Amino acid sequence: MTTKTPSTLVFTILSVIVGAVIGFFGFSYLFDAWESGGTVSSSDTLAVVLAVLLAGQGVMVLGLSFARRSLGAVISGEEQRSATPAQVARYRMQGAVLLLAALLLFMPVDPTLLGLIPAPPGNTVMFAIVALLALQSLLNLRLWLGSDEFDRQMIANTSAVSFWATQVPIFLWGAGERMGVLPGLTTWDIAVAIMVIYLMASSYITMRHGAG
Repeated sequence: MTTKTPSTLVFTILSVIVGAVIGFFGFSYLFDAWESGGTVSSSDTLAVVLAVLLAGQGVMVLGLSFARRSLGAVISGEEQRSATPAQVARYRMQGAVLLLAALLLFMPVDPTLLGLIPAPPGNTVMFAIVALLALQSLLNLRLWLGSDEFDRQMIANTSAVSFWATQVPIFLWGAGERMGVLPGLTTWDIAVAIMVIYLMASSYITMRHGAG
């Protein structure tokens, strides 16, 4: 059995606390919306749940990057080996990408960000979403350029699985909608569904390759 170092134990405890706080606020938003009689669609509910999961994972990855010894143990399996500056930078970018993904999913549902800011105009929110998406794309590009062949193959496999797993159900649903046997979907419904499929594909590829 592997013995946890004090820094790893502290990080684990803090991660659980932070994850619980994020989950509390995220799910409290949904419960408040339901109790007030507000209309929260299934896509909005799923988007909030995904945002909570991504935010929790992002905080953990970002926090791990500030505990170099714990990060080194995660990467190499050696408790006494600290992570290199390049590994730290990579994990911080990965954490930022996850947090941006959470924010991008949550903003269309609640632009006030749980009441932290006044309700902005729709054009302002859309501009912010475009800017954040551009920043996330830039970080993803930097992660891709800094990846080795193993990581790039995993990314390519995830993209391929996501494409086929998304194309088939969207086509079938579109055909059913055209013939009047299935209800119509909004673009937001499809966007959230694509994100769910991508995350499922990513988890499957990661477990299959024994990474992560």
